[in-house]
Amino acid sequence: LDPNVKLVDVRSGASSHQLIGHARGITAVQWSPTIPVVVASGSRDGTIRLWDIRKSGSHACISVLARDMPHHDPSRVMHPSYQADYSHLRKFAALIEKEKRLQQKKRTLGTVMTVSSTTMTTTAKQGPGMAVAPNNYQHIQRQMVRSHHGHVAAMAFLPGGQQLASIGGVDGELVLWDLRHGPTLLERKFVSPGGMSAATPNQRHAAICVNAENDTIWVGNQSHIMGYSMEGGTPQQILRGHLTNVTCLDRIAPEMTLLSGSSDGMILTWGKPKGALFRTRKAVRTEDKDNW
Repeated sequence: LDPNVKLVDVRSGASSHQLIGHARGITAVQWSPTIPVVVASGSRDGTIRLWDIRKSGSHACISVLARDMPHHDPSRVMHPSYQADYSHLRKFAALIEKEKRLQQKKRTLGTVMTVSSTTMTTTAKQGPGMAVAPNNYQHIQRQMVRSHHGHVAAMAFLPGGQQLASIGGVDGELVLWDLRHGPTLLERKFVSPGGMSAATPNQRHAAICVNAENDTIWVGNQSHIMGYSMEGGTPQQILRGHLTNVTCLDRIAPEMTLLSGSSDGMILTWGKPKGALFRTRKAVRTEDKDNW
């Protein structure tokens, strides 16, 4: 798979430019619901990147969502205020990079003070040459960051574009990212009944969809569709109807209709849930009794 995101003109079929930064093939792409020039991409390298398509190459990368983002002293690194176009993420990345360089410089100076003056002169000459630009392609490739342990199987922006839900293809883990601060990984756990992963693991592609009307995250788990609250926990609704793994989900906003596709070759439509679907088994048995 191609590790670059290509922008193609649907009218001519020609590729205008590429977004460069991923180390392996692209597995998921999602447009921001609020900013038409911002797109998110997930890759087999385990990272999720945000791009500004008004630029090309590695310079278009706004941010890399890292689950192991180190915690910095807030007195030293100020978090830029949230901007709807995600420009604060680029500023935040620059501040983090500056902080890392200061820490590296301190460690280098501490080492230099313990050696001879000849070595000190040599190290001082090498220091400036080691600096790299934040948008340098080789620098981006060397970043050992991960959004998921394994490839990224699916993504979906939440209403307002301030949060992003993503699924790992190896462990089936569903996570939420807060794009207002950092970005940061929200401490919420999504599990299916029995304490298993939210989505079907070991799939290159997974199914995820967000319903803005009732704040529900729909996830395909084998042949079932599970509806999670954004607060985490176990699914509040489970839709059954497919015979094999659910591969894609989408919704039609005005009618509140959910569309699902599966490897069984069927496309199913799901409307608003009826009260009878959520009655307990005891209540249903009572209604089934003859009225003698």
